[in-house]
Amino acid sequence: MEEEFENYKKNIEKKWKNPIVPSQKVFVKYSNNYKARKIVDFNNTTVKIEVLRPQNYKKSS
Repeated sequence: MEEEFENYKKNIEKKWKNPIVPSQKVFVKYSNNYKARKIVDFNNTTVKIEVLRPQNYKKSS
C-alpha cells in the first residue's frame, strides 16, 4: 500500500509544481489524468478547484 501511495505522489509531482496529497484534515482528489484537482480543507472550511493550464495556452489580448 505504501508503494502504491509513493507512485501516486510521483505521478502528481510530474504534473504539479506544488503537489498536495491528502491528509487527515485535507481531502484532495485528482482527475484521472492529474490535470485537475479538488481540495477540501476541513480546518479552514474551504473548497478549491484547480486546473492546469495547457502547455500551448496563449493569453488573448
